[in-house]
This record gives sequence, structure tokens and C-alpha cells, in this order.
Amino acid sequence: MGCSESKSRKATRMTEEELKAEHEEREDMRQRKEQDIELGLVKWMRGSKFEYAFSISAERRKPVFMLVIDIPGGEKCRWMGKMVFSDMELVRELESEFVPLLIQNNTAGGPDKKIVAKMGEKQWAEPVIRFLDPDEKDLIPRVTGYFSKAATKMRIRKALKIWEDRMEEKDNKL
Repeated sequence: MGCSESKSRKATRMTEEELKAEHEEREDMRQRKEQDIELGLVKWMRGSKFEYAFSISAERRKPVFMLVIDIPGGEKCRWMGKMVFSDMELVRELESEFVPLLIQNNTAGGPDKKIVAKMGEKQWAEPVIRFLDPDEKDLIPRVTGYFSKAATKMRIRKALKIWEDRMEEKDNKL
């Protein structure tokens, strides 16, 4: 086998790997777009995995970004899904820096209804955003209503700063 033939096979293999990665990326985006509009493009853990989300938070040293929202929701919930949670920069940050957790607050029963009660939230209310540590404690005060991308990003920065300070303090004690 000649040198150019070997390079050609390697180039083909790389192309196949690139095609596979591109296919996976397209499939991922398709699945994200098929979510309810209120969820935007974020890959959310659902209420049925509440305890698991907090164990992942502790294990990976990431805070939890908890969204409590109606699905199907009203105008504010849909607006947040389209305008805030569909911004790919914000989506990437939420998925890389936090454990994104979604709690549906308009269910008749199941784990979400129990979590809404446990966390002191109201059913059938406006959207709520909470930044929580692995012990389910707020890093910054919870907010309710609907928020612009800029306001959400500002709160993300504030919560991450507090989280990073706590992690640094904890590491220094060790």
C-alpha cells in the first residue's frame, strides 16, 4: 500500500467521524426543538430525578439551576422559552456550569407536585428561577416572574460567583 493510499483512508475515516459527529449534533438539536416551547433548547433533568440532580450537583461540584414553570404555560412561560432558554450561549452556559432541573408546577400529582410543595413554591404560578447548592439551599434569593436574557445572565454570574467562592473556601479548609 502506497503512502498516498494510507493518507486517503485516514482522510476518509476522519470524514466518517466528522459525519457521525455532525449527525449526532443534528439529532441533538432536533430533540431540543421538539421540547415544549416553554423549555427552550436546554436539556433539563425532570422532577422525577430531583434527588439525582442534587447528587450530581455534589459529585460534579456544580450548582443546580432550577426552573419551576407551567407546561403548557401562558404567555410569560412561552416567552421565556423562546427568548431566554433558546439562546445557545445561555443554553451552553446552563448545561456546562449547572445541573439544569425543571419542575412543572401545574401537575395534578406525581413527583413535581411533591417538589413544588417541598420547595415552598406555588402551583399554577409565574415562572420561578432558583440557584441551589447540593443541600437544596438558595445561593441567591429566588425570583419569580419572567426575565430577559440579560437579567438571567446577570443572575447566573452572581450565583456562580457565590458558588465559586464557597468552593474555594471549602477547598482551603481541606
